[in-house]
Order: sequence, then structure tokens, then C-alpha cells
Amino acid sequence: MKKILLDSKLTQYKANMHTHSTVSDGLKTPEELRDMYMAEGYSIVAYTDHDIFVCHNDLSNEHFLALNGFELGGFAEYGKSNWEAKVCHICYVALEPDNVRHPVWHRSKYLYGNAVSYRDTQAFYEDEPDFERSYTPECINEAIRRGREKGFFVTHNHPYFSLEEPCDYLSYEGHSAFEIMNYVSNFNGISGCHSVAYDALLRQGKRLVAIAGDDNHNFVHDSFGAFTMIAAERLEYREITKALEEGRCYASEGPEIKEIWVEDGKLHVKSSPAKHIKFSSNSRWGQTFFGENGELIAEAEYEILPEVKYMRITIVDDHNRCAYSRGYFIDELLPQNE
Repeated sequence: MKKILLDSKLTQYKANMHTHSTVSDGLKTPEELRDMYMAEGYSIVAYTDHDIFVCHNDLSNEHFLALNGFELGGFAEYGKSNWEAKVCHICYVALEPDNVRHPVWHRSKYLYGNAVSYRDTQAFYEDEPDFERSYTPECINEAIRRGREKGFFVTHNHPYFSLEEPCDYLSYEGHSAFEIMNYVSNFNGISGCHSVAYDALLRQGKRLVAIAGDDNHNFVHDSFGAFTMIAAERLEYREITKALEEGRCYASEGPEIKEIWVEDGKLHVKSSPAKHIKFSSNSRWGQTFFGENGELIAEAEYEILPEVKYMRITIVDDHNRCAYSRGYFIDELLPQNE
């Protein structure tokens, strides 16, 4: 019996899940970001300006979808300089286009840049006290919990850029997704690839969707380098956020994953031409497949061992760019009744 995990019959919409505009500290307006990403074949941009929640439903049309969100910062180690302190950054994307209230608002703190001028536009939960931020797992997990409870898709971002250690990011609970690739980090001399951290989270049993984003501010050439492909029936707000919630997506720097399925106890993948295709799990058991005589390949399969907790797939093209599936847990791969 064939079980589809990433369906080739669905349309794959290209998305930048992390961007900053003139609403906070970016150089491009929301309209300019829409136009430049559409010109590069994107259908979706998640507007995640720092700390301020401004909706952009007016930018959406039949060919483009604006996802409404923000990036929460302000979690920083006390007593250290800005560039030496550990920090935590979290993106929130509203699951519904009419969800307009900031879930973790503070009436007087944490805004900087142009975001200050939008303070009076914010809708929030007026019966709740101001949300004070501190760099502790308890505070960060409370921020995650409130976001999920109030209808947001919540992503933990760029732990390497944030100088976070495994003891830090492994303590976070309840988020929806993990940013496996953050493009702008490369321009800070720090790896933007967080696949090792993602595996550490998966080994703990945390069922996190893998996404990628530019995190562009347009100060440098920081656009069009990391994206998320979202498989959905239609380019409609709730269809796209539901696909994200269900993990019908993958992260990429360039390669395509066309289909993933399970059949006869094997995990299969079809992709764009690849230098190699790698199957990874929580254990040492996995395999990398290469084409014969250096030829590119576009399909591979690997037997699923019942001892593994999860498996995921990495596609590497001839420019060493990667695409990353999410982690599929064993109960998704080999249901108990099979």
C-alpha cells in the first residue's frame, strides 16, 4: 500500500517565511517586497517585522499571498553586549487572515526602528498584563505557548546566529516549526544551515516542521537564497497555513522535492537532478545514494528499519545546495496496523 507524504498532485507554492520591511528595520516597503519576490517566482511572503504585528491582507491577490506575522526578539542574556549575548528569536504567523491581535504585547518596551511609529496601531489583549521578556526557557516557552494558544504558527529561528547552544534550544517546547536554513546568517560569517540542531530536536521526539527563509532586510544581497515550498490545493490563506501545520512542505536553497511516499516498507523520494540523496534518522543507520559514474540522480528509496524513531531526506544538487524534508516519525511511516 502506497502512503503519500508529499503529494506531487498538489501545487507547490514558493514562500519566503522570514522577511523584514520598512515597517521595522528593512529597506524595502511591503509592496516592494511583494513585487521583487513575485518577479523571482515566489507566491508567498510571510511579513515578520520585528516585534510589531501589522497585517498586509491588502497585498494579496490571485497570484500572491501575504502571510501576517512578526518576529519576537528581546530575549537576551543580561549583562552582555549586544553582539556577545545569547538571544532567542521566534516568528509568529497568524493561521487566519482576520487574527489581528498581538499575542505577547508590551505597551512600552521592545520596539525599535520604524516599528515605534506603529505602536498605536496595535490590537492586543487589553485584559492581559504586558509581556515581559527574559532569556530563560520558562519565559520563552510561555511566549511560544501564548502564540500557539492564540492561533499562530510559531517558528524558532537561527540558533547559530543567536549564539544558542543545544542546552538552550533543546529546552524550548511547543513550537510549530524550526528554521533549518536562514540565508542572511551566511553574511554574518555564521552558518545558516541548522540541520544538526534539527536532528537534535527530532531525536528528542519534537515533531517540528522544517522551514527556511531569507530573513532579508536588503542591506546586503540577502534575498532569494532560502525558501519553503508549500504543497496545497489553492493559494488561499487558510489552505496555506493548514499545509504548514500538517507539514506539507519542505525547506530548500535550490533543489526541488517533487514527491515523498512510503511503499512496501521503503521510503521513496523523487526530486530535481541531484548529486546525491541522503536518508537520515535518529540512529547511525541511514544511507546516501549517488549516481553511477558521477551522473545526477532524481529518485531514491531506502528501507525503513522499525528501530528508527524518525527519518528525513536531504537532496544535494551539483552546486552543493540542499533541500530538506521534515522529519517523518515512525508512526507516520509504518502505522501500527500495517
